[in-house]
Amino acid sequence: MFTGMVSAQTINESQMRAANMARMQAELINGGLSKYSPADCMHQGGGGNCMVSNTAEGYRFQFLGGSPGWFTRREPATLETEIIVSPDGKILRVEYNGPVRVRMNP
Repeated sequence: MFTGMVSAQTINESQMRAANMARMQAELINGGLSKYSPADCMHQGGGGNCMVSNTAEGYRFQFLGGSPGWFTRREPATLETEIIVSPDGKILRVEYNGPVRVRMNP
């Protein structure tokens, strides 16, 4: 008998691939793993809550990052990245990569 937990959200292969591509692109454009580490959600299956939308255009990931260990040391993130990966994984578009943007409360 199966007694394991079943995820409420099914993550398909396309989303897994897109999350991996987005994470690796962010690592590349921010100087590599010796200089940059993305938010923990990008290490979760399918990008966790870093995946902010899934449309016909593709998977949109928006996440913070900083120097290696920033999250563990409870330091503020220094970078924000927003990347769209097409459902087939062939097109990747960096929408934003720079300082953390200020969020306005409605």
